[in-house]
Order: sequence, then structure tokens, then C-alpha cells
Amino acid sequence: MGRGAGTGAALLLVLALGGCTTAGSSCTEIGWHNSVLVVGSGPGLQEVADVTVCVGDTCSTASDVAADDEMREYFRAHNVGGPWLLGIGQELPDEIAVSAVDFAGRTVLDADHPVVWSGIREPNGVGCGEQADTAEVRVDFPGRPDQRSSTSRRPLPPAAPA
Repeated sequence: MGRGAGTGAALLLVLALGGCTTAGSSCTEIGWHNSVLVVGSGPGLQEVADVTVCVGDTCSTASDVAADDEMREYFRAHNVGGPWLLGIGQELPDEIAVSAVDFAGRTVLDADHPVVWSGIREPNGVGCGEQADTAEVRVDFPGRPDQRSSTSRRPLPPAAPA
């Protein structure tokens, strides 16, 4: 066996032991959650008790911490006054629905907001899902009915009499 054949065999061994893969191989099983950080502003911000994010029919559920003992695809870390960190599974939607309720449980905002993702990568291999840096979504909470967003999808309750 010549020197070239020995080098070739050694290279094959290094590739096999190094975990290199070829096209058509299965994905690794690294788990992750993509997330959005909802940052509120405006005079109505102090009215907001909680925020929920939905993508299609799937919405975030309450969690005191982002990683508790129950594995969730969609979660929200409760934070009165914001900002709110919301996990949205392994999706990278172009738009999310943001809903907010006040301390009495009334909806004070229900509107679609665009999401701009950065740092997109494929930690499990090419074609095995995309992960991105946390996207920041800025939301205005106007507070008064005459200042509410015209993009609201649901009618808001009437203002309480003064």
C-alpha cells in the first residue's frame, strides 16, 4: 500500500469520525425557539396587563419564565408594562397578530404587525428548519379610542364614562 492510499484511508476515517454528513442525511436534533420581543409605547402602555402573539390559529400561552418544566412551542413570559418576550416555536412568520388586554381583561389592542428577522441560520443542517435572532416588534398603545389603530381586527369595548 502506497503512501497516497494510506493518506486517503486516514482522510476517510477522519471524515467518518468527525461527524461530517453528505447530502440526503438526516437532520440533527438541536431544539430551539424563535422569539419576538414586543416593545410597547404610547399613553395606553400603563393600561396593558398582558400581551399575546398569534401566528395563524396558534397563540402563545402564559409562562412565568421562558423555560419552565413544561415544554412549549409557543410561550410568553409575563411582564406587566413590557417588554414581552414571546416564543413562537420554530416558525419565522412575516407577520404576527398582537393582542393586549388591560387589568380588567378587556382587549385594548388586536392588530397585525410585520416581523423582520435577522441572523437566520440552519442549526440542524440545510433544509432542517431556520433559527433567527429575536425579532423586535414595536407596538403603539394609544390609550384613547380616537387614537386606536385602524388596523385593529376586532371592535374594542366602548370607553368608560368619565
